[in-house]
Order: sequence, then C-alpha cells, then structure tokens
Amino acid sequence: MCFCLLAVITSCGHEHTWNEGEVVKAATREADGTKKFTCTECDETKEESYKLVTTITEDQWKAAMALDNFTAELRMNEAAAGEIKASNGSAYMNVGSVSTYVTKKDGITYSVVSMMGKNYGVAMEDLEMTLSGLSVEGEYDDKFSDLTYDEAEKAYYYYDENSLEKSYFYFADGKLEKIFSITGVDVEDLTPSAPVDVESYMLSESIFSDIGTTEVNVPEFEIMG
Repeated sequence: MCFCLLAVITSCGHEHTWNEGEVVKAATREADGTKKFTCTECDETKEESYKLVTTITEDQWKAAMALDNFTAELRMNEAAAGEIKASNGSAYMNVGSVSTYVTKKDGITYSVVSMMGKNYGVAMEDLEMTLSGLSVEGEYDDKFSDLTYDEAEKAYYYYDENSLEKSYFYFADGKLEKIFSITGVDVEDLTPSAPVDVESYMLSESIFSDIGTTEVNVPEFEIMG
C-alpha cells in the first residue's frame, strides 16, 4: 500500500489538466486519427485516438448552405473542369475557358461578362448565389430533415426526382468538404464509391477549400438591357 502511494506522488504529485491536444495523425473516413495531449502543469503527455465527425446538426447544415468566402475546385466526369470563388455575396466562375462574375446590385443578381474591352452586367432574375457560386433558385433549399445519412459513404445525400440527380454532401468536423452529384436515369442506388459508367451518367464534384479567406473583386460594369 505504501509503495503504491509513493508511486502516485513521485509520478506527478497532482491531478493532470490536459490541453486541447494537437493532431499527430489526422483522422479520415477510413481510419481513426491520433491526438497528443499535454498537461498544462507538468508537461507530461498522452496520446488518444479520435474519430472524424462526419455527422452534422441542422444548424451546421444551414451554415453550410449559406457558406461564403471559399474556393471550390470543379470536376466533371472525373476530369478537372474549373473553379468557383465566392466572397461577400459575389462569385467568380471559371469553367473551361469561360470566366464569369456574378454579383448583386440594388437587390438584382447580375452575370458580368467582358465584351470588346468592356464589362457588361446581365440581369439574372431566376438565379441566386449559393454555396456552389451560382445555381437555379431553390436548388439547395432542401431541408435537413429531407437528407439521408449513408453510413458506408459517411455522407448525407438526397435524390431529386425532377432533375434525376443524386447529390452527396461530405462533412468533416462540421465543415463542408465536398459535394458529389450523379445525374442520369436510375441513379437512386448509385454511390460515389461504386464504379459509375461515365458515358451513361454525368458526374460533378465540388471540392471546397480556403473557407473564410477567399476574396472576389468584381470589376465595374455597365448594366445591359
């Protein structure tokens, strides 16, 4: 009994107070990660495994749908297609060789294009800025309760029977990382991890980065119409 008490006293002499820890090995959807914690009083350390959090709350979903200040790499049918940047309610899209700015002025959304050395804004009444930069109004208005969580993919998805599109939303620790969509006939049972015939289906992928740091500077433009 005395020996055990002595061991406790000589090992540290106090109850450890651990810091928030630092990542030694990042967790993925396939494997646990490792964090190292340090005692704030004696600098003793310990390591623990942790899992990537791929589920979200309704508030986190709403925050993702209103996401701004980001860069997204676009891929179509597994090939690079361009990028979208968004900040402060404006967006820059480069798809293929076509570059377009989208912004709001006096409550109206404009698509800004360059022609003959000048910039012109065309009113787009049916469009709005979304987390993907630009979309048909209401495309991402899906309620959180309409989503289904796929345990195998560790992602949420919904199927739009009108557009024949099945979209997967991948989150990591509350932040949106990627949207993967499959469009075509009979896509209900298809998943991103399973082989998909790219000749029969349209695959689109948006990979998000630089969240909170991206800036878009829309050039001055003349309103057409």
